[in-house]
Amino acid sequence: MDFEEIPAGAKIIMNISNDGEMQAKFISRAIKNTGSGILVLPFVHKGRRVNFNGKNIHIHMDVQLKTGETYTFKGCQIMTVRKDGLIFHKVVSSMTKGIENRRGEHRCYVGETAYFIMEGLPDQITAVLKDISNSGFGFIIDRKKNIELMPGVMVTCTFKNHLGKYIQMQGKIIRREKMDRHTLYGCRCAESNADVEEFVSQIEEKTLIINDSLVQMG
Repeated sequence: MDFEEIPAGAKIIMNISNDGEMQAKFISRAIKNTGSGILVLPFVHKGRRVNFNGKNIHIHMDVQLKTGETYTFKGCQIMTVRKDGLIFHKVVSSMTKGIENRRGEHRCYVGETAYFIMEGLPDQITAVLKDISNSGFGFIIDRKKNIELMPGVMVTCTFKNHLGKYIQMQGKIIRREKMDRHTLYGCRCAESNADVEEFVSQIEEKTLIINDSLVQMG
């Protein structure tokens, strides 16, 4: 889905994280797509409009359509705007095309460098571990590295959690999506991994879910 195609009425989930352990979700619905941004009712917490400015803040948006599909837009910014005498939050993204969530389950955003061993490549490489779930993971490779991987390739990923413990998971590439400067790969794990499940559970427990804006809409 293109950013300009996000319809009014779509459920908007803003995922906020920093370089530490903090994660939060703000939930609302799209009021209007202006082409340059999505207008939503202001995200409110404890009666106050939220300011999303700050250092090392990472924001990505999940768009849930009434038909059930979910698309993710990374590199978002949220600003306050006034239109027709009313105040809205306006969401803009560095991505023009969303990434479809085909795993159909909650993903925990990571956005950290991890180590990857690829079937067919002689050397270990570093890349950005985008997200993980209990059934798979996504990672991003800079296209300057000239690495092209095909669906079906086995990938072993090793990353470090917030306690300094290394976690390893293995999966098979099931999709590839080329972006402007990077290529996104999605992997499905062949079997469950207790360390990954514990890590995902810990993140979910610490995630603050704020749906005041959705409650206001009734």
